[in-house]
Formats: sequence, C-alpha cells, structure tokens
Amino acid sequence: MNNFIELDLKFARDFNKRFTTFRQIEMQQIGSGSFEYSSEAFALLRDVELCYAIRAYFACILLAHSIIEIHLRKVEGMKGNAVELFKKAGISDEVEWLRKLRNDIAHGNTNQEITYAVDEEISIIWEEYCVRAFRFMHDLPVRLCRADNDG
Repeated sequence: MNNFIELDLKFARDFNKRFTTFRQIEMQQIGSGSFEYSSEAFALLRDVELCYAIRAYFACILLAHSIIEIHLRKVEGMKGNAVELFKKAGISDEVEWLRKLRNDIAHGNTNQEITYAVDEEISIIWEEYCVRAFRFMHDLPVRLCRADNDG
C-alpha cells in the first residue's frame, strides 16, 4: 500500500512541476503582448497544458498543431487546409517540423522520431518537441497581432 501512496505523491509532484513549467513558458512567450485566442483554441490550450503535465506528448503535438490551425481560421479569418493556412500566414517553414510530426502521429507512421516506445531518453526528446510547439503556439498570436497593428 505504501508504494501506491509514494507513486501518487511522485506523480502529483511531477504534475505540479510540469504544470508550472508550462505556465512559465506561456508567460515568457506572451509577456505583456496583445493578442486574441478564439474560444475553441483557448479550450484546447487547457488540454495541452494538462497533457503536458501528465507527459502525454503525442497529444500535446496534435493539440498544438490544432490550436495554430484554429487560430488562423477563427481569429485571422483564413481558409484552407493546414498547408494553405501556414503558407498564407507566412509560417510554412517555421511550422513544417510540427506539421510533419502531427501527420506521422495521426496516421500511425513510424520513423526515427515516431517510435511509439516509452523510455526516458525518448521522453526527453518529446518533451523538447512539446516545449518548442508551445513556444510557437503562444508566440504566433502575439506576432500576428503586432503585424496587424503595425500594418
């Protein structure tokens, strides 16, 4: 019984640490910038935060990609599939890595990055992918809002 309590406490500490890390990344990226999220993107943002906190990295990548697409459609008023949206927004090169990872996960493709193995080394790599996706996902609305205000 003691082992279960210890595991629960370890999980709770890890969850709290990762939740706080996500919020810190969010504050670093958003800062005092002006931007707008759609209600749909904001709801998914909460899920990304929770998925990251429990180490559900594939879900984080899928949701981060979706949040970017939703933002471009709902807030920026763009139309088209992901490739078209990213091109119209001028972010194709910046987001290609995320689009590729998302497609490989969604379609069950196995490659050197998508191994579907769970170990600490792979977990560290996926955590880095998630942080990179978070930074981009949070930075994009701020950048686009600035561009709208400057233009």
